Amino acid sequence: DGKYRYSFNKKYTGGYDSFTFDVRLSDGICHRLTVYLRFVFSGATVESYGGVASADLNAEEALLAEKTPLTVVTEQAAGVANYTSSAENKYEVKVSKFWYKAPSSGQYGFSMVADDKGKLYFGENFETMEQKIEIDSYIGKYDDKNSFTATLQEGRYYAFKLVNLNTGGNGGAGVGVKFGDATGYASIAASQIRVATVENP
Repeated sequence: DGKYRYSFNKKYTGGYDSFTFDVRLSDGICHRLTVYLRFVFSGATVESYGGVASADLNAEEALLAEKTPLTVVTEQAAGVANYTSSAENKYEVKVSKFWYKAPSSGQYGFSMVADDKGKLYFGENFETMEQKIEIDSYIGKYDDKNSFTATLQEGRYYAFKLVNLNTGGNGGAGVGVKFGDATGYASIAASQIRVATVENP
């Protein structure tokens, strides 16, 4: 009948933890039980990779698995779907992952801007998401050329991954959204970005 409370510690994000306790069962014997936990945090994250050797985004993206990023698990939606990098961060790759909550059911358009290069991935989760947009040189305004459409369900969360390579000067990337017959894109509102665990209805 005992109850145990476990406090989540963000340093274990994407990793493992365990705890052990003793319990006396009905047979009168004291048993030692160990519980192993694996954490999969489905909030917003931003990863920065320095020491990039070239201006080839595809080549550098393929090498990211071999590098250790500076990772921030953020509780703030600002700077996740739209961000800038300073001129000092030349040849830096930045990867942001977040969940977007559809405010209404229907067809959405999503567009991307990037300085200097970028990719946008989208899907129902991070495991099955697909690349939707690739930008090979500076694009500073949202437009239909660098966009895709998707039919979303009200109240559900959808996974986005934004990859940016800054090759000189100030850098950055962003995602814009429009709904239905709207003619222009607007930056994704912070209120529509999930920064905590996602539970789809």
